[in-house]
Amino acid sequence: MKSYERILLIARAGGGASPAMRQAMWLAHRSGAALHVLLPLHSMALDVVDRLRQAGSGTVRDGLLREHRDALRTALSGYAELQVATTVEVIWTDVPGEEIRTHVIESHSDLVVKDVELPHGLRRILTTPLDRELLRSCPVPVLLVHSGRMTPRRIVVAVDVMAPDAAAQTMRQALALAYAADAELHLAYAALPMSALDASGAVVPSMTAEIYETLCQVHQDRFKSFADAHGIAPARRHFRIGPTASAIVDCAETLHADAIVLGSNDRHRFERLLLGSTAEALIGEASCDLLVVTAEARHHDTTPRRDLTVDAP
Repeated sequence: MKSYERILLIARAGGGASPAMRQAMWLAHRSGAALHVLLPLHSMALDVVDRLRQAGSGTVRDGLLREHRDALRTALSGYAELQVATTVEVIWTDVPGEEIRTHVIESHSDLVVKDVELPHGLRRILTTPLDRELLRSCPVPVLLVHSGRMTPRRIVVAVDVMAPDAAAQTMRQALALAYAADAELHLAYAALPMSALDASGAVVPSMTAEIYETLCQVHQDRFKSFADAHGIAPARRHFRIGPTASAIVDCAETLHADAIVLGSNDRHRFERLLLGSTAEALIGEASCDLLVVTAEARHHDTTPRRDLTVDAP
């Protein structure tokens, strides 16, 4: 069984190779997957120009689509030695998120790969509407490629062990990426027991030392149980106390990780993690790739065939 059967690369305009293209080609090569390259384009100005042209004549839009299609094919030809089955599609649309979702569903894609457009940290991508849409609702995991490395060698999967079902589903997606890349997989969890929530979700500021220690122990026990259940070697377990985003980024940087796999329990909690101003700024400090597993994507089955969670003998 392959980790991935079909990978969808969202290309960026301008043609030429990009970090995401290199990553997608290499993952497709490693896993034996087919790669479909999709480039959504749109310009309101060109729509107006084409409407003003004579009916039946070639449109500026057609020429632009052809130009980008040829550029992508030329860029892909540079990876011919990888022998990946590739197809290219350039479409004209003002709703790229909907088109990507449709392509994912109709093509039964297992993974979406996309470049981080701006170079100064993961937090910057959240200013892009398409990226926000994919992070919230893509039906399969989205690999946001931030680095120029060909393939990840060390991966950190960050899970919420207090939601074990969701954590297990995120772990499966992390295993799929690790299997395809033949990468080392580490498990990280950040507990923040110093604040409790009441029934309405409001923060309860006061907490005794005894309660604090008890909550810490509960988190540690859950983390150990989860790691044991998934065969994670002790050397690859990383338990932290503190805010989730900063703790996970610190762990990834300490390990010199090439990618972070991040899941969510629900949209609201996920958005608080990624879109909150403090967490967003901290995540922006990460220099590695990010595999985002939405609530819908967690249920996508990409279970690998062999165990990548234990240290080699």
